[in-house]
Parts: sequence; C-alpha cells; structure tokens
Amino acid sequence: MSDLPTNAYVSSTGRVTYTYADGHTVTLHGTHPYRDNNPRNLRYIGKSGLARAKQAGGIGIDNTFAIFPDGRAGEDALHAMIKRRGEEGQTLESFLTIYAPPGENNLASYLIAVSTALTAKPGDRLASLSDQQRATLAETIMIQEGWRSRKSMFSPPIVGQPSRR
Repeated sequence: MSDLPTNAYVSSTGRVTYTYADGHTVTLHGTHPYRDNNPRNLRYIGKSGLARAKQAGGIGIDNTFAIFPDGRAGEDALHAMIKRRGEEGQTLESFLTIYAPPGENNLASYLIAVSTALTAKPGDRLASLSDQQRATLAETIMIQEGWRSRKSMFSPPIVGQPSRR
C-alpha cells in the first residue's frame, strides 16, 4: 500500500475522493484547504491549470484549487511559488495582489497581517526576505486562508493510515 494517494476526483457534491496505488479510496468533504490537502488555497486557473498543478506536486483540481496528496506537498508548492516570484522581482504587495486578489480578499488587511508577521514593508522584494521570513510568509498565508492548525496540516485523515471501508 502506498502512503500517499496517486489521484483525486471531485464529485458534483464537492467531495474529493483520493485513490491509492492499491485501488482503495478515501473521500473527504469540508473546506477547500481541508478536502484538497491545500492549506494555503493554491489555485491554478485556466486551460493549463491541471498541468500546472501537477507540475507543483498536485494530483488534481477542485474547481480552481489544487488538490495535493498531502499537506506537505501543498506547503512545498507555495515555497516554490514564493521563490519563483522572488526571482521575477515581485514585492510582497505585488505577490499578495496576485495570490489573494482584492475581489476575493480584504487585501489591505491581508497585507497588514503578513507585513506585521514578517516585520517587512509591502514594497520589500520577496527575494530580499530571509529563509525565516519566507517560512513565516507561508505560515501567515496558511492562517489567512483559514487553516487553523499547523500540526493538523501534516496529519489529515488521508495521510499515513487511510481508512479501508
């Protein structure tokens, strides 16, 4: 039995069914971060969304939200995104404007929370952040996106010992 699912399917009711290499499945429902193993609500939009999600370690798409095999893969995807956007010269503010668009989020509040947690200015470039600040950025995004427990991020029900019914 594989420890991680290899595929994910989203039903019309919003439940995500994970399939493991040996064929057994586990189904989750609830918020996007929980059911998608995506504590930071990473999205991949457009025709190439699924392909881009898979490049980032995803195993499916739930509407536009990436579905990851576990919380660790979702965290790794965000760290890679922060690094890539830093190499592109983005600032904290320009990154968050794309990541948490104002039409869906209170960007001013989001930016204040992140800037305060990082002790950084909105105009600071992502590339200038220390490793600790980048880790804090990822953690703060997770909290802003509604995930409440870092410990539970790495041990959702489908990781490790999936139920067999």
